[in-house]
Amino acid sequence: MVSEKDQKQTIIRLMGSSDSDAFKSAFEAWYSKNTVCDSTDTNYFVLLRSQNADLDSGSAASISILVSLLRAQLHHEIETAEELGLELTIKREVQGIGFYFSGPADAIEALQTKVIEQVLSVQINFDAVEIYRNGWINYLQGTADFDPLVIADDLLSSVLHVPRYRFDELNRAMELISCARIENAIQQFLSCFEVLSLACGDLEPEQAKHWSRALKSQLVLRGGELKSSVKHRKINRLPAGTSRMSAQTTHDDSVNYLYLQGVSNTPEEIAHFILLSRIIDSKFFTALRTEQQLGYLIQTGYREFLGHPGLVLRVQSPVAGPEQLEMKAAQFLEEFAASLKTMQDVQFNDFLAALIEQYTDPYSTLSDQADGAWRAIRSGVAPDFVPDLILSAARSINRQDFIAWALSRLDQGQSQRLSLLIEGDEHKIESAWRKKHESSFISAAPNLWESAAGD
Repeated sequence: MVSEKDQKQTIIRLMGSSDSDAFKSAFEAWYSKNTVCDSTDTNYFVLLRSQNADLDSGSAASISILVSLLRAQLHHEIETAEELGLELTIKREVQGIGFYFSGPADAIEALQTKVIEQVLSVQINFDAVEIYRNGWINYLQGTADFDPLVIADDLLSSVLHVPRYRFDELNRAMELISCARIENAIQQFLSCFEVLSLACGDLEPEQAKHWSRALKSQLVLRGGELKSSVKHRKINRLPAGTSRMSAQTTHDDSVNYLYLQGVSNTPEEIAHFILLSRIIDSKFFTALRTEQQLGYLIQTGYREFLGHPGLVLRVQSPVAGPEQLEMKAAQFLEEFAASLKTMQDVQFNDFLAALIEQYTDPYSTLSDQADGAWRAIRSGVAPDFVPDLILSAARSINRQDFIAWALSRLDQGQSQRLSLLIEGDEHKIESAWRKKHESSFISAAPNLWESAAGD
């Protein structure tokens, strides 16, 4: 069993810059020992990314097609992994491609070299490219049929993440891009990128370092260039007040997705937002679902972008339009803020105790631990153990200071809000309301307001 002393997770940089910027070096390798269970499995994550991947919507479309090609050409390796009790997942990530291995360490070591070799020698066949391009077009053209909450989440990510392209932007790029441009974009990506990796699980640091050395040698010997030239993902900082975006869905239901953004990414701000989400959750449901009966899907939750905290309020309704749902959510926040002023110590302390308990023992599985460490590394806060930082910040919160903090974050004029209004077939936004709030509607995210590094 894992001893109490070992419950603290350590994230160790094995290779790369010793500078506090986790992305300064072109090759960063990290290690985290399994501390949550007696699992004999290991998670090994490798991210290849390049500034060339998302320079524009055309390059973004090209790298998505590359992921489709890789999944097809690595079909045998993925099947082999399953036979070895290993899971291999290939994902399109912002500015690159992620390879996620999970299973016995020996099986990972045997397979990762073959996978990376296949990646570096991927065959770009025009017929296959055209097949996958058309597949993407068919998929993206159907986005109006997506669940309205999925459409809202896509809009939210496209506004806050830089670079990030919406479904409709990728669809236009897929329709216009030529096979020659796709081939060129893929070659540019594979010719110059940087690497970030994490080994987490049942292995020692030396074994993880051996994997990293082998991976680095393989990448360098293939004749390309490891170069730390990525302009890293950023988040857009919303202006004070409410910004709005709208979209349509073929579903009958309408959705309002209201996001409140934190003013910083400090552990204190994160801990306060998580506590706020705990306090507000059942109250929001009771007010809009039970009392007002606006819809069957009423949710709140903590939402983080690149380590930057926030709160989301989601309402999906068959009986009201998205602007009415926004007004109801805003009214609830105003009333909730007023009620906080009379919140008793015993109520507050119960919520705070639950938060402290959550972060005293934050992970119950190896997968959760690996994902947590990976988020920390990619957010640029490693080697600090993020739950420990949040736990420390939570222990310093008191009721009076929390209420003062919450009132400023919930104030409609001061808070940084983004309202996503998804019009269902049954409820269009009223023209008079749209005209009244016309100046608050935005059509795209970048360069509309000051952006700040998410790292």
